[in-house]
Amino acid sequence: MKAPTPAAILFSLVGLVAGPAPADVVIEIDKCRQVAEGRAEIIDFEGKTARGQEVTLKGLLSKPDGPGPFRGLVILPGARGLVVPLCYASIVPGFLDRGFVTLMVAPRTARQQDGTRRYQFNFTDLASYGYAAAAALAARPDVDASRIGVWGHSNGGTAAIDVATWPAGPADTFRAVVAAAPTCPSQGKPPATPLLVMISDKDPWTSADW
Repeated sequence: MKAPTPAAILFSLVGLVAGPAPADVVIEIDKCRQVAEGRAEIIDFEGKTARGQEVTLKGLLSKPDGPGPFRGLVILPGARGLVVPLCYASIVPGFLDRGFVTLMVAPRTARQQDGTRRYQFNFTDLASYGYAAAAALAARPDVDASRIGVWGHSNGGTAAIDVATWPAGPADTFRAVVAAAPTCPSQGKPPATPLLVMISDKDPWTSADW
């Protein structure tokens, strides 16, 4: 059995990242601004929870103009998910301009094999979904599978730290990991993947001193 990661320990103290969600967070993913404007498409991909349960997820795929191959970037959102209709629409264009195909994980869209929705997820689930999204990107002909990174925000940033320090997949899946405004675990180990943690000293929600 896999030993609990620091993020899992933190999760056990604070509870689930997100409680039961209304159905509209799932069915309104098509109302994300970039989808409505034709700048992203919704795709399905297969993944697993941290406990190994198979699920099907949805994500928002955006790509630059041209045939590629491009670098790939998995985006792990915060506890509120995609926040329809915003859906990180102000963030993604910057990555596209720099030549990244992005796949934003929509964690609350996870469905078990019997069709049951899994609204709730924890940091280690989100980290596992990140590896599944990387596999989906790597399978695309317009993505260079050797140049995939992950960018996580808030709780997604905490999951990104989990990706870097407690890999749930092949160690060479990601070239780099960025955690923006995460809650840093109190215990950990040196990252197996290059890791950049960005925390503001004036952030009222997360602190570099924690």
